[in-house]
Amino acid sequence: MLFRRFLVIFFLSAAIVAAAASGDIADLEKKLTGSSGNARLELLNLLAAACNNQDALKQIRYGKEALALARQSHDRRQEAQALFYMGGGYLDRNESQDAISSYSQAEKLFEELRLTTKQFDCIKNIGSVYENMGDFAKAQEYYEQALTLARDAGFEKGMAVATSYIGIIHVYQSELDKALACFFQALAIQEKLGDPAHIANTKSYIGTVYADLGNHEKALEYYNQSLALAVYRDKKDLANTAITLSNIGLEYGHLKKTQESLATYNDALPLSEKVGDKNNVGRVLDSMAGAYVDLKDYERALRFYMRSLDIWRETGSPYLISSTTTNIGELYIYRREKNRL
Repeated sequence: MLFRRFLVIFFLSAAIVAAAASGDIADLEKKLTGSSGNARLELLNLLAAACNNQDALKQIRYGKEALALARQSHDRRQEAQALFYMGGGYLDRNESQDAISSYSQAEKLFEELRLTTKQFDCIKNIGSVYENMGDFAKAQEYYEQALTLARDAGFEKGMAVATSYIGIIHVYQSELDKALACFFQALAIQEKLGDPAHIANTKSYIGTVYADLGNHEKALEYYNQSLALAVYRDKKDLANTAITLSNIGLEYGHLKKTQESLATYNDALPLSEKVGDKNNVGRVLDSMAGAYVDLKDYERALRFYMRSLDIWRETGSPYLISSTTTNIGELYIYRREKNRL
């Protein structure tokens, strides 16, 4: 049966989190009506920030208008901000080359302005674009650039972020000892800084590495620690909690604690549905089906597999469609054998 462990969605830019928390999109759009000059430029960038992870097309549109106004008024800082937010919109839409172009232009401006933390965010996010493209060597190159910049500037929070991102690349490349070393380095910095949200994410990553190493008790320990520290700032935090719950469910499954596994999946599923994380919804449905197979409740297992298959068809995931279809085929065999008894 198909089991897939997901990594949590990691660090949001602090600037974007602050803007999204303080700037209700509808309220900002009202203020934008009739505005002009510098006030309009600032509102456009606030709107682009508030739209992050909410509406990528709006984020790009507001960013483009802010960019044009900033260039007209020769405001380099606002120009850099507009490019940065445009990069975020392109990243969300998987428009990789546009994202890289926007972030690269913003990075140069932030360097000129000596805004090191913002320059760091640009370099890190270019790494994320390459990571999404599956170019892990290029992603690691940018994450290491970001780490060097943060270290040289004494930017400890950035050091922890970049080290964690490098750890993620090691996970993807099955270099688990290196990944674990990176995550523990990042965790030490985050604990020193008293940063509970990032501590929670890093502990979830450590749990994932222990799970991949087959140490399921240790994985559960770190996943549960992560869950206890979870901070809820926006829907990405809810998505992370759902993923951590899903991973806890997987570990209970490995430990043959099927009822505990199902109870955890039942907690994870509505959270993933609430934030629209279709990948994790499909993953949880697959995993719940597998748990019902273990209980020999094949009818219920089939219903969950059919629901997950609908998700994979909707998201256009050929590998996952194939895997779930294979699981359904195996399930029909199990059902037929059971009916013969």
